[in-house]
Amino acid sequence: MDPATRGLVIAFRSEKMSDALRIFVAERAMDDTTCRRVQAAMDVGIREPSEVIEDEMTLVEDVRRASHIEVPPAIFELIDAHLDAQREAVAEFFGHPLDGREGVNLLRYEEGGFYKPHLDRAELPAWPPAAHRVFTVILFLESAREAEPSGGFSGGVLRLLPDDADPIDIVPRRGVLVAFPAETVHEVLTVTEGHRDTVVDWFS
Repeated sequence: MDPATRGLVIAFRSEKMSDALRIFVAERAMDDTTCRRVQAAMDVGIREPSEVIEDEMTLVEDVRRASHIEVPPAIFELIDAHLDAQREAVAEFFGHPLDGREGVNLLRYEEGGFYKPHLDRAELPAWPPAAHRVFTVILFLESAREAEPSGGFSGGVLRLLPDDADPIDIVPRRGVLVAFPAETVHEVLTVTEGHRDTVVDWFS
């Protein structure tokens, strides 16, 4: 297996933490050219405000401010192939068999966009598949300027909030894929400039 796509243990510890939170990281899960191709499709895609799933699917802008973007089937198929290529490595890393994937979501957070703390796995009548999510998978299509000066946006940090532990900040970098347990509370901090593009999906 290419070392760039091998899962790495990122161990964050604090005095409150008894065990390290394991996060799968594939550093080059998608090459720059393909990331830009997906972003170009997003630029001209059909955009809708991202909803929050509670008892029903609703738009709640004080909780989440982002756009869900539909692109041509060929682009979704391209993304599917890249995510499926990581399934075995994610399963091996966490020691959990995986045979399902919910489906790709393309999200754009414009300046001022955010998503307050939430978790992805829950029993929700409005969206039954959420109960089957085991691992959240996020593929960054653009780098934050805090990671690379040439990045396309500022802010937009992915913050994980493990139980009884210090927050874990992941600064987006283009082409990097991360996976973590879907019951982990997490948030997207406010994008202060530019726009943040990501692929989000769930393995089960």
